Amino acid sequence: MANLQTPPPGGGDSSDGTHRHTDRLIDKFMQRKIENAPPETHHLVRKQSVFNFVKREEKEKPKQSTFKKIRRKIRKFNTIIAFVILIAYTCGGAALFWQIESNSDKKLDEYHKNVLQKSKELYKALPPNQCGPLTPNHNEINNKCLKLIYDSLYNLNPPRYINTYLDGLAYVLTCITTIGYGQLVCRTIVGKMVTVVYGIIGIALTIYVLRHNGKVALRVCNWVLGLVARCWRICGNKKVKFRMTVTKSFILLFTFWTLGSLGIASYEKFVFWDAIYFSFSTFSTVGFGDLVPTSHISGAIIFALHFIDLCLLSMVFVLVHQTMENNFMKVLELLDEGYRKHTTELNTGTMNLQSPGASKRLQMSTARETK
Repeated sequence: MANLQTPPPGGGDSSDGTHRHTDRLIDKFMQRKIENAPPETHHLVRKQSVFNFVKREEKEKPKQSTFKKIRRKIRKFNTIIAFVILIAYTCGGAALFWQIESNSDKKLDEYHKNVLQKSKELYKALPPNQCGPLTPNHNEINNKCLKLIYDSLYNLNPPRYINTYLDGLAYVLTCITTIGYGQLVCRTIVGKMVTVVYGIIGIALTIYVLRHNGKVALRVCNWVLGLVARCWRICGNKKVKFRMTVTKSFILLFTFWTLGSLGIASYEKFVFWDAIYFSFSTFSTVGFGDLVPTSHISGAIIFALHFIDLCLLSMVFVLVHQTMENNFMKVLELLDEGYRKHTTELNTGTMNLQSPGASKRLQMSTARETK
């Protein structure tokens, strides 16, 4: 075991992240054993364990400066601070894109001309008895028949540009959540380049917030389940205890997804199966774009539901990580118990060097001889 204490050639930095993570888990396992052991045997826990080669580095901590003390206190509120920063970043980004796109010199004349040209082509294809002859001076204003065709084509594929602050807010939200429906786009080069930089920072900030919000959601769910268990114990069952598990979290996630689909179907006038499809494309951040929110109000409601869904999904990942870590701890416990039993048998001289099969055959032959 002594050889395992020496670092590999080139210094301790040559070990990869997997080894450091494993050492951290083993050290956490040892700390749990120390906490469960009697105080008078704390000094023997590491010495009698198979993992005694993993030692916690005890370094003399220098006196903390005032700045470090303040930073340590601020870290307790990092989830709230990050969430506030994300909101400010979103609102500021919406204003930025609104100013960039609304003040651009590029107009929609080309789009109007294309729609008018297609309208005239359809007009000429109609029977003469339905619409009068088309002259070069006719347009969507002075010709009612042409106006109907023009309005139909214009509303079929309207220009998808950022013209108001709410448009900018919707564009920013679909960007940082990686949904990207495609119903709003930037038409300027500056807006497109700003989108690249803004998206890199915004997506990273959103992932950071969701990572911490998953832990917060887990605490809230455990607190609610604790209240339910307390009420259950008051009713007579004193042994009941509820905790959030991976299975329960998946059930909660799919229940929320189904209820969200029902709400979207009711508000957006979607068919239920279209609402299921739209919810999947939104909550999974795929964002196909064939079904999109029809108004800014519905978009805000859907984004709120989407944010809650991402928090629940983050909670599922946290629970999966905790479950894997607990299973790893159980394996370490089995290894440690086997090592201690092996060491005890060696020290007492009671170790059985025969295999279980050989031992059983020896017992059978001894029984025959006695007969």
